[in-house]
Amino acid sequence: FFFFFFAALGFLSRGHISTMNELGQALEASLAPDKDRREAALHWLEAQTSDLPRFMFALAQELSNAERPLMCRQQAALQLKNCLYSKDDAIAETKAAVWRALDPELRKQIKLMALNTLGTEGPGPSAAAQVVSNIAIAEIPHGLWPDVMQQLVGAIRTGQSEAIKASALEAIGYICEGTNSDYLEKDADSLLTVVVQCMMNTEQSNRIRFAATTALHNALEFCRNNFDRESERNFIMKVVCECSQCPDTKVQVAALECLVKIVSLYYAYMELYMPTLFAITLNAMQNEDSNVALQGIEFWSNVCDEEIDLDRELQEAPHGQPPEQVSKSYSKGACPHIVPILMQLLAHQEETDDEDDWNVSKAASVCMGLMANCCQDMILEPVIKFVRENISSQHWNFRDAALLAFGAVLEGPSSEALAGIIQGGLPVIIDMISDPSPVVKDSVAWLLGRIIDLHSECVLNERFFRPLIMCLVRALDMEPRVSSNACWAFNALADSAYSLAADQTDGPVQTFLLSPFFTDIVVKLFAITDRGDANESNLRCAAYEALMSLMQNYAEDCYGVVKTAAEEVIKRLRGTLEMQVESRELSQYTEMQASLCALLQVLLREMGQREPADVVEFADTIMTILLTMFQSVSGTQHNVQEDAFMAMSALIEALKEKCEKYISATGPFLLAALNNVAEYQVCFVAVGVVGDICRALGMKSLPYCNDFMFSLRKALQNPQLDRTVRPHILAAFGDIAMAIGGHFKEHLQYVFEILRQASDAAGPVADQEDYDLVDHMNELREGCLEAYTGILHALKGEADQPNADVALIMPHVAHIIGFMESIARDASLSEGNVRASLGLLGDLCSVFSGQLAPMLSQNFTDHLVTLGMTMKEDTTKVTAKYAKKQIMKARGAA
Repeated sequence: FFFFFFAALGFLSRGHISTMNELGQALEASLAPDKDRREAALHWLEAQTSDLPRFMFALAQELSNAERPLMCRQQAALQLKNCLYSKDDAIAETKAAVWRALDPELRKQIKLMALNTLGTEGPGPSAAAQVVSNIAIAEIPHGLWPDVMQQLVGAIRTGQSEAIKASALEAIGYICEGTNSDYLEKDADSLLTVVVQCMMNTEQSNRIRFAATTALHNALEFCRNNFDRESERNFIMKVVCECSQCPDTKVQVAALECLVKIVSLYYAYMELYMPTLFAITLNAMQNEDSNVALQGIEFWSNVCDEEIDLDRELQEAPHGQPPEQVSKSYSKGACPHIVPILMQLLAHQEETDDEDDWNVSKAASVCMGLMANCCQDMILEPVIKFVRENISSQHWNFRDAALLAFGAVLEGPSSEALAGIIQGGLPVIIDMISDPSPVVKDSVAWLLGRIIDLHSECVLNERFFRPLIMCLVRALDMEPRVSSNACWAFNALADSAYSLAADQTDGPVQTFLLSPFFTDIVVKLFAITDRGDANESNLRCAAYEALMSLMQNYAEDCYGVVKTAAEEVIKRLRGTLEMQVESRELSQYTEMQASLCALLQVLLREMGQREPADVVEFADTIMTILLTMFQSVSGTQHNVQEDAFMAMSALIEALKEKCEKYISATGPFLLAALNNVAEYQVCFVAVGVVGDICRALGMKSLPYCNDFMFSLRKALQNPQLDRTVRPHILAAFGDIAMAIGGHFKEHLQYVFEILRQASDAAGPVADQEDYDLVDHMNELREGCLEAYTGILHALKGEADQPNADVALIMPHVAHIIGFMESIARDASLSEGNVRASLGLLGDLCSVFSGQLAPMLSQNFTDHLVTLGMTMKEDTTKVTAKYAKKQIMKARGAA
């Protein structure tokens, strides 16, 4: 089949095979302990994808050959799966499309071999099941394998061995996990029947019960019709609850995972089952096996999540229109029983635990916070009792548990109930920064930060402020995990202290509580970024974020420190350009550059608002540094490019028309970023810079705008462009139009075609629970509306009498109004949609006056204005009044 000589791949060294004419030998070599032999084999296997049909067929043959070693068969399955799957969605879809384009007979043979392999691989998880599922995931949405589920169900019903049933169930689970539930609903009944039967106590094989329970977990989304039917729901819940008591831990955990998911998906149906679920999960939380305990905790976290969402929906519902589903307050009923267990679980930790690992203690802490949000003041009594009993415990883990419990209940209960408790506990908490345990000190810094963030009024006073500052400054010199949390606390403290001072004065804040400490804190934070252990616990990033917060929240008497900090950042950025960086240090280097650019952005915005002349003083140096960075960064350092462009944006905004001398030099890098759709974050920020340049230069941006428009249009036409960038490109059209006025005419034809296509695509979202899509559609609408508004103002001109060019818009006005009408009818529209629609409608009426009146439906305009008047933000209400006035004028002029 294959005739390749491995001499060219380095296989001639002693101990290596010299030739390989069979795929099996390559698969064996790819598992070899010897690195060179293994890598050569993997390179050879990769090369075979150039003839994908033959390669996949050969892999399927190897997989289905029961006489071959199991490891080789599993490796064949892995290679076959890699031909079909990628973690990157775009690459995965490309691979799936290539598979679907193969000869149908070839695909049929490969699928048959994969199906026939099920149950022939021994006791472990089935590699063939993964192959079957990846093929099914590629084909089912396109109707190419409509009976795969029935084939697997048939294999389970007729299977003579445990292995066949288990591997078929695994395949079903994988398919359910990776396929949109809409495509599987037709098979739901038969699939659910066989899966639940395999979960029952009468099934003797725990392997089958585990595979079936996992399959159910993955299938729960498309079982809604089954859960709507009481008899079926009762049976499913009975079987799942029985599985949760299985002596086999894997089955037990899988069943608990089902319950965790069920309570989120089908909360409305849980009332009948909650007494049983309460008992099951209470016992699970106290199980010595952490995997079991975690699922018990997760169950109540999900209950709380659902009830928080339902309470929010009730609060936001229009008066007299309660939502269809309301909270049953299960968390409040369970609180007296659940919270004491959770607090004991907070102590289930070791000093050697990795701070990034998820464990029972962290899960309990999260659940405590959610319970506090649901139960509010009623949770305080048992928690405060636990804190008092354990805050001075001789065991570090119980001292830490007391701090974690205290921190967990700071959000949810009323400020009035918490104020005295916090102020009474602060002296003890502050003193505990001297605790011998690093874990306890870490929790002290975290707790202080949380108090500052949520209850700053308790610490922004003469009694506690200085001791708090001294405590946090000490913490900055401690272990990285402690220092990192202290940085976060300073982040919150700067914001809170400035807000308090701003509330107490009408003009600029001349001084505030942090003023006496400001210089020392800033110097300390810069020093932290140079620590040898600053890469641990995200310390360097935390220090830079704290510096950003301080630079955004300073009083007038601290401005000198702000300017000095800018000089320090410029010095450090210049220093990074002179560093010799090894590949293993590259990620730390790019992180440092990105953080410095982000801090520089903040400094430039603050200085530009207060003392623009100071920005002019640094501008040449900064631009030279940024241009050097653009020249030197590689394609993998997109975070540096992103932050560097954001710093450039702040510089342009501060310099205004004085930025003109830099545009020619930055142009090539900016255009390259606009064309860089693969790294969409860079493209996104570059679009913003285009808008900044146009706003800063106005008509002087005209020489650059053709290139901008070409690149923006090209990016929009690229199907690989991330959808989050598209609305901002549309809005950028409006910025460019506003800058160059009537010169935008030459772009008008294709821009209106783009906007027509975008506005047609931004229709109502069928699935209102797809919040990401709803948000995207609202952003797309705002992008269109902003573009239309910018073009209207550009062609109208600045004179009182509209320019004749504005008539070019008139053929498109009916479509624009129809677009706004469709937005107004959509229940998922955002306040930004309403405000932008009102602004554009008012402007259209102002420009076209009586010509517009016949196009304006009374119902539409009244509805839109009413929407605007009922929105939360004052700017929206003001815009609604403006639109109403212009509509009345237009109708009066008709």
